[in-house]
Amino acid sequence: MLRSYLKICWEHPKRLLALATVITVLLAVFTYGRLDFNADRTALFKASAGEKARQAEFERRFGGWHDLVLVVDGGTSDEREGTVRELASFLGASSLVTDVRAKVELPGVEHLGLYFLSLEELRRIDDSLAKNQEILKRMSRDGWYGFLEYLQERDLSSDAAGKNREKFAEVWKQAVDGRGVAELDDLFPRVDLPQRSFYIDGRNRHLIFFRSEDPLRIKEEIAGKADKIPFSGRIVLTGQPLLQAEERQETIRDAVVSTIVAIVVVQLILILGFRETARPRLAFLSLVFGLLWSVAWAAATVGALNIITINFIAITVGLGVDFSIHILARYAEESEASDGSVEAMERTLRTTGVENLVGAIATSLAFWALTLTEFLAVQQLGLITGVAVPLCFLSVVTLLPPLLFWREQRLSQNSAAPFEFEMGPGLLKLEKRVRRRPGFWLLLATLAIFVMGIFGGRVRFDYNLLNMQSGTSEAVRYEKEGGFNSLAAFVVADSPAQARELQKRLRALPAVSEVQTVAELVPEHVVAKRPLVESIVRRVKELPRPAFDPSAKPDWERMERLANSLSGNGDPEPWVLHLKNSGPGPVEDVWRQMQSHLKSQLDHMLERLAHQDTHFDIEAWKKHSPDLKRLSNLDGKTLLRVRAKHSLWERPVLVEFLDQVEMVTDKGIGPPFLIRNYLEQLRKSYFDAVRYAILAIVVLLFLHFRALVPTLIALVPKVVGAVGMFFAMAVFSIDLNPANCMALPLTLGIGLVFGIHAVHRLLESEEVLLVQGGTGKAIALSAWTTIASFGTLMVASHPGIFSLGFVMATGVGANMLATYLLVPPLIELSRNQLSRKK
Repeated sequence: MLRSYLKICWEHPKRLLALATVITVLLAVFTYGRLDFNADRTALFKASAGEKARQAEFERRFGGWHDLVLVVDGGTSDEREGTVRELASFLGASSLVTDVRAKVELPGVEHLGLYFLSLEELRRIDDSLAKNQEILKRMSRDGWYGFLEYLQERDLSSDAAGKNREKFAEVWKQAVDGRGVAELDDLFPRVDLPQRSFYIDGRNRHLIFFRSEDPLRIKEEIAGKADKIPFSGRIVLTGQPLLQAEERQETIRDAVVSTIVAIVVVQLILILGFRETARPRLAFLSLVFGLLWSVAWAAATVGALNIITINFIAITVGLGVDFSIHILARYAEESEASDGSVEAMERTLRTTGVENLVGAIATSLAFWALTLTEFLAVQQLGLITGVAVPLCFLSVVTLLPPLLFWREQRLSQNSAAPFEFEMGPGLLKLEKRVRRRPGFWLLLATLAIFVMGIFGGRVRFDYNLLNMQSGTSEAVRYEKEGGFNSLAAFVVADSPAQARELQKRLRALPAVSEVQTVAELVPEHVVAKRPLVESIVRRVKELPRPAFDPSAKPDWERMERLANSLSGNGDPEPWVLHLKNSGPGPVEDVWRQMQSHLKSQLDHMLERLAHQDTHFDIEAWKKHSPDLKRLSNLDGKTLLRVRAKHSLWERPVLVEFLDQVEMVTDKGIGPPFLIRNYLEQLRKSYFDAVRYAILAIVVLLFLHFRALVPTLIALVPKVVGAVGMFFAMAVFSIDLNPANCMALPLTLGIGLVFGIHAVHRLLESEEVLLVQGGTGKAIALSAWTTIASFGTLMVASHPGIFSLGFVMATGVGANMLATYLLVPPLIELSRNQLSRKK
């Protein structure tokens, strides 16, 4: 069957290539517009049915938590409020923005002030109004004269009266010292409330929440507007949608650049290796078909790539080109000993082709093992690349032969040109020395591996997702500097009363810095308060409005006589002597100011009290305030926003914070909870992927070699490669992170073919030197192309992708070195046993 296919390739290469081209074009048309990129981290892991239901319910009630946040940091309170108003107006006028929330509007709150007081405070006010009806009437008629005359006419000889005199005397002194400004709370309440409540974070930050489908564009518009606002503080746009949009833009750009660079670099390496441009071009062309098939597979199965899966093309470029290199190298070698190109290609595919097939299956199984993990993004990587690798192998073994035959026919050749890649005399001498004293060399290697393992064990896992963002982002820098933390937990209370209770308990937690809830702006016990409000309003309406003239000339003798009576013994008051000695001008000024302020204060407060709503319906009030209705639903469900004292991007802080919150309530929800689940799934998936990959590879190799010893020898480069990878990470201070943590299970599959090829080649003859034959040369060339394809990821500005490139490149490099330095001495030590079994 194989020979028949190769004859067709020789006789009709153009037709085969045309058929493959048509199929590939159709798949490309199918793929166009179907493959997207999703930067939402919640899409990276599997949420339980309960979590999905809770999130859907949260979004239905409160609009979700995917808000952009514009932080107005620093300056004075007035500056911040003015800046917030201007920015909110700007955002409201933008076609890119929806759902702007800069403050919570409280409609008609000036008529509801009494309902925000406690029942005890209302009773005290009602009692005070009942007791002070007469003095308030006097003051409304005659100002401070009436106040002083009322005190003079009363019997103040008793102890209670003495205390009243002291109290009223203190009010009087405050009025004099403050030129009319006195604390009159004992006579009537202060019920002034703001008509709106700004969103704040701590003492020095105001926040504006809004939505936008284009965070990057609105970020630019806000930057232009901020430059025109005279604000002494800092204006920063942040929030999960912006961080994800920046990551999406950066990741796509890095993936495109790294893929292009990988293609160019791999081609250059192949050209240098083969000393020509023709065969490298054909090798890569045969791989391009497989890459396009793989993209179509990704579009059909997952539809959207993520930060972990987006680099599968760079991965498959490095893997797929290995198949081409080994086939080209072996084909050149077989052409020298075969009768014609078809026979040479048949021998190549029956030897190196089978070894490539085993390597492709092993690598594919390593990726398919990832689908057994719980982490959705890792499953998708396994699903995509587990099929992409065999597709690349299929495209190489089916399309490279007709491409090579077509070229040979055009050049009137009947065999391939020799593979002239040279390894260098140094490696040849080294392999001879190693094979002469295998035991000694393996002992040294074991010690070196042990030392590297100790250093590599220092590598830690960095769970901080913010460290995977580019340091050029202003939002990332701001959060790392300790500014506004875009991560906040939410708690959904069943009622405003429960929200207030949870707020008290949550604020007492050591890990919590702030708990905000609209329940603070929603009065409670309205029904119980209504009779007291009615009583207060009735009493106030019985009082006359101030009618005295504050600008009238003061009656100095009357004022002095009445003020002196406050002492109870007729002695002059110190302030009276002070005013008397200062002349008539200051006395008249002070008195007019006192009278004027008193009249204004009486007018304002009595007016407010008289117009309090005695039929207040809280549900109807909420309906007229979308902000209130959104944050405290009509059925009572009320939202609390809980912020941590320290950065929730740090996993220990995150875990401690959520553990404390969950000790208080089980009603928590929001990004911190999702990120904790995300990290837990990722950590578990990491270990599961390693176990499954090792199991799959060991079983496959054992089935291929049908013997334990060659299986173990072929695995040695993989084990040493993993140790070398962790050693390099420790030396260069590269931590494991959510982007590169799958490097270990991946490197167990990638480059596995090196060990397989080396073991087979060295078992063919005792005289064969690995670095001399075509197999050894192909291993080196394919290793360097794989290292280059992964190394190009290091051009990325995204820290996660950069670290993935570093980790994979060093892992493959260590794998290659171990193949040359350890497989030959292991074969030498085991040759007798292997020969008997063979």
